[in-house]
Amino acid sequence: MKCCACFLFPLPCLLSAVYSAGAVHQDHNRNREMDKGEKEIPGLIVSEGVEAVTTNREGR
Repeated sequence: MKCCACFLFPLPCLLSAVYSAGAVHQDHNRNREMDKGEKEIPGLIVSEGVEAVTTNREGR
């Protein structure tokens, strides 16, 4: 009789392959677009739930 066990572990290198890009700005008219006069928000901590980053002076 043969016995085989398989264990699946998430690989951190695969989970970190997710990439997001964009800028954070003050959306005064709530249209989800950066319009003239709306400024970027520097120094804001943004997270997707696992890792966190801080926006630079351009809100990126």
